[in-house]
Amino acid sequence: MRTFLTMVATLVVAGMLAGPVRAEDAQADQKKAKAEQREAKKAKAAEAKKAKPAEAKKAKAEKQPLSAVQKKAKVEEAMKKRFGKLDSDKNDAISLEEFMAKSLPKDETKAEKAKDRLTKRFAALDANADKSLSLAEFATPPKKEKAPKQAKPAKAEKKAKPAKAKKNPDA
Repeated sequence: MRTFLTMVATLVVAGMLAGPVRAEDAQADQKKAKAEQREAKKAKAAEAKKAKPAEAKKAKAEKQPLSAVQKKAKVEEAMKKRFGKLDSDKNDAISLEEFMAKSLPKDETKAEKAKDRLTKRFAALDANADKSLSLAEFATPPKKEKAPKQAKPAKAEKKAKPAKAKKNPDA
């Protein structure tokens, strides 16, 4: 008898004699686990806020939009990275050939159309006309030439209103 009870106890512990799990029980367990996770997350956030106010401020700062200085630094970094990709011979200058090689589309018909546009863009960026772009020239947007302003047509002179005849009391 003792062997039988030992065997039953072993099976119960192993979970073999536990009845089938009902779907409702499984769903309830999942909901309970999610609720516990949410509570743990809230408690962790509250603890971090109390224990480390500097870290909480840093986390808040990360959510705020970038300042103008930060945006400028990010753009400069992106320009340096792009410049490095275009400068295939690593001489800190981009020639027209390097500019075209990396900028032209792979499709031949699109490439033909883009050559003229890219040549003009290169010339606009090349401020000192030395036929190569430095990082400073590459990072500075070209100045757009404005069309000369046309003189505005003269405004039509206002028609003078006829002066009212003054009544002369002496007459």
